[in-house]
Amino acid sequence: MTETPTSAVTKNEKIDFKVLDGLRGIAATYVVINHARGNLFIGGAKYSQLKDISLWTIPEKIYFSALQLTSLGREFVIVFFILSGFSIAFSLNTGHRTGDFYLRRLIRIYPPYLVALVWAFVVFMLLYYFAGELIPAGSASVFDTAGAALKNIFYIDNGSFIPQFWSLKFEVIFYLLVPFFVLKRDFYFIVSALIYVVSFFMSWNNNTAATILGQYVLDYNIYFAIGVCCFHYRKQLEAAFSFKNRYLFYAVAVFLFLLMVGLKFIIKYDLNKVTLLVASLFSVTLLFNFLFHNIKNRLLMFLGNISYTIYITHFASIMLLLAILLKTGVISSIEIQNKFLWLLGIPFAVAISYVFYLLVEKPSKNLLVKLRKKAALT
Repeated sequence: MTETPTSAVTKNEKIDFKVLDGLRGIAATYVVINHARGNLFIGGAKYSQLKDISLWTIPEKIYFSALQLTSLGREFVIVFFILSGFSIAFSLNTGHRTGDFYLRRLIRIYPPYLVALVWAFVVFMLLYYFAGELIPAGSASVFDTAGAALKNIFYIDNGSFIPQFWSLKFEVIFYLLVPFFVLKRDFYFIVSALIYVVSFFMSWNNNTAATILGQYVLDYNIYFAIGVCCFHYRKQLEAAFSFKNRYLFYAVAVFLFLLMVGLKFIIKYDLNKVTLLVASLFSVTLLFNFLFHNIKNRLLMFLGNISYTIYITHFASIMLLLAILLKTGVISSIEIQNKFLWLLGIPFAVAISYVFYLLVEKPSKNLLVKLRKKAALT
């Protein structure tokens, strides 16, 4: 592929992608928090059925109100989409051939993905034989049939313990299509925006289309397009979104986060496009200010390095922890009323993710480094 000149970023301009990895770490960890709270705690709605809200103590009211801060799982996936658009635009801007781009993507994402599928299957089978009460009637594993296995291998998520995989198929569609948009990026931005505006008025509170490709085009492509736009017009957008005062940035980021929480609580619809649009503004603000202020530390670097594995393996790990808690007698029912036990799901899932990272994702990354060095020598 020939190099595409850009008015915003030159080929040699340095971007510290470790900073962006830290953002991915934040997003992945937040999704873990969302799923740990949702699966290891009864939640406010069910708790109110056991104890009328009028009888709640003030600490209980504060606690359940604070739990709303964990409700933005889908919104934080938008962070991934926008960062993917930004990073892939950079990758394609360096002049690599389309075939090389596809090969790098395959090496980077596919081995960990397959292992995550196997992990979900292993956990499903463990629960099936030792904690069947945790598997809803009629549930199937990711490899329950040859058809289910084939679908999952090709990113059509099907089966238990992989709800977070909903986003991966859209990432893959973006990877497959984006090389063909690079030479016509302005056209891509404009068309993506127009399509999204139409889809918003067609269905603002749910996915517009029923098919995977339709959902990508109408509902999710816009976020990848925003990421691509952020790369190609980085200087202009950096000037608009960056705050020289770091603490002002923190205040704006907290405001946007709380705005999403409030809108999500008021609107109620999980797929509503209003909070997802605010999430895109939140993501762009984080992207440019993290880069501008070079925000990174050891914890963010650690979480960023393993963020992909965290995302694709964590749900099965949380369900495994639920089974362990039940079978060891720590809990007597899957409707957990302990207000803090769910927090154990976070380090548990991250620890298991780190093992899988060392076994699979890190070797994939190392192979990519070797291929890049080899390409640089030729």
